[in-house]
Amino acid sequence: MRVITWNCRRAPAKSPLWSYFESLEPDIALLQEVAGLPDRLRDAYDVCTGTPINKQGVLTSSKPICWSAAEYSMN
Repeated sequence: MRVITWNCRRAPAKSPLWSYFESLEPDIALLQEVAGLPDRLRDAYDVCTGTPINKQGVLTSSKPICWSAAEYSMN
């Protein structure tokens, strides 16, 4: 199982960061400061986001085999 944590530094959905992220093929990703996420990643992963207190939000994602984002809301 591959787990990554990453401060994305406000990466927008069109950032080249997301191609690199895909190349890592994480099973679980814990991301900070996510400004935007490409639709292709929302389709590939269960995504659970938190409401930011300041700056950008946080994002937790996993491949759809582990858990349901609806069951584990961060809000």
